[in-house]
Amino acid sequence: MNYTYPFPLKTYDSLRSYTLDYMEKYNKNDIYAVGVKVSKEIKNSLEEELTEYGLPGILNFLAFKRKNYVTPRLETVHIDVDYSDNFIHASIVLPIDGCAGTTMFWMEGEYNRKTHLLPDGDSYQLLDWKNKPKIIAEQEIVEPTLCCVDVPHDALSNIDGSYRTVLTIRLKSNPTFDEIIKKRYGQT
Repeated sequence: MNYTYPFPLKTYDSLRSYTLDYMEKYNKNDIYAVGVKVSKEIKNSLEEELTEYGLPGILNFLAFKRKNYVTPRLETVHIDVDYSDNFIHASIVLPIDGCAGTTMFWMEGEYNRKTHLLPDGDSYQLLDWKNKPKIIAEQEIVEPTLCCVDVPHDALSNIDGSYRTVLTIRLKSNPTFDEIIKKRYGQT
């Protein structure tokens, strides 16, 4: 199974610059998961681009900024969910800063799920593992990439202690990973 697929965006540079500025104030903790309020101009440009590809509009933007995550931490492996606790199937992940040399990884194993709410109302499901999970895929995200997020996943940061920052884009109507690829590229 593929967990990633390249997803170039014309709006990437604008989103990257905006997110760098937006996340600058988050610089004390080892990890942040923050809903990002993207400017209307950038959001509208991205919405137009998504429409060109036959894709739905934006559900939300969520930035992850982490440091000192150099080995997998089972307590932060998660599954993305929407406001109603339904799985989000796929997210477009934009590397913002410090992503070279790091990986996003996916795991499998038996687990129970527990919803974790963020202050802005976004949520994700943390996992209580029943047995030792195993990593089934890893990918360095250094360009905009469509990622499967309805299976357990997380990411690692650089060994030098610097932050790794990404911006994730979730789509309305929650299309699957394969549906997004088919609409954008006419293939699966």
